[in-house]
Amino acid sequence: MSPARLGQLRLEVSDDQALITPDGSDARGDATQPLTDVPWPGDTLRERVRFDDRGRYRPLSGAKTLPSGWQLRCAPCDVDTVIETVYPLATVHRRQWERGVLRVVGLDEILERQSGRYAISATLDDDGRELARRVLCGDCVRAPAWAGESPDADAIPCPEPCSVFISLCREAALWQQDAPPRSPVDASAPYAAFEHPGNAIREAYLAAREGERIESERGLNDDE
Repeated sequence: MSPARLGQLRLEVSDDQALITPDGSDARGDATQPLTDVPWPGDTLRERVRFDDRGRYRPLSGAKTLPSGWQLRCAPCDVDTVIETVYPLATVHRRQWERGVLRVVGLDEILERQSGRYAISATLDDDGRELARRVLCGDCVRAPAWAGESPDADAIPCPEPCSVFISLCREAALWQQDAPPRSPVDASAPYAAFEHPGNAIREAYLAAREGERIESERGLNDDE
């Protein structure tokens, strides 16, 4: 069989069967659990990928937190269905990208649409927006086509900022007004709970923002 990849999935497809495993799993190891969905497609795989290896809910389907320890064998004709279960719209967006018809919506347009508690996200400055992209999109298998990035062979084009990204922008806009202190990363913190100290994405953003501030101040001092 010839192995290939998409996101964190490894795909080995032959003429008569396909073997699909996530990163961190040994497809032939005793600790790897075979998944069987009957009728196909069933809920077994969908339920398995809802949570990471720590048991935390995965609100961002493309997050690089796909749980390990499972394998799935199916007919080659079902491979796209498996991919779509793990990464919704992945095959659709890849085909649209290849044909040059993927509708891309930029961040400025998305933020200007926000209302209510998310309206403040539009006040996040350009540096904050770029930093949010680096921190969150860097932890996602989807390539932000909305930011001008082209997907490589094993990535999935992302046509517009997702709701998780907008949530991060909202919190970052608040931090821009009053920067909170950094905290040690809490591995049990929910993935998208950006308002809680210890959230990994929050702490990565705050650390990077602080680093940028220090570099800026150092540059000003050097000019004096």
